[in-house]
Amino acid sequence: MRNVIDAVLYNGEKDLLDLRILELNSVVDEFWIIEGNYTFTGTSKNLVFKDQIQQSNWPMAKIKYFPFLPS
Repeated sequence: MRNVIDAVLYNGEKDLLDLRILELNSVVDEFWIIEGNYTFTGTSKNLVFKDQIQQSNWPMAKIKYFPFLPS
C-alpha cells in the first residue's frame, strides 16, 4: 500500500494552504508543512504556522509540521 504525501514550503500563505488542503484532502495521506525562519533571500522572519492552525479546520491528524531552523 502506498502513502501519498504532499509537501509544501510555507511562508504564511494561509489562504493558499486552505485551498490546497481542501482540494487534496481526499487523496493525500499526509500533508508535510515545512517552514523556515529565513526567506530565500536570507532575511530573517518569524514562524507563523503554529499561530495560524488555531484559525483553521484542517485535518490535523494528517498534518506534520517541520520547522526548519538552520544553525
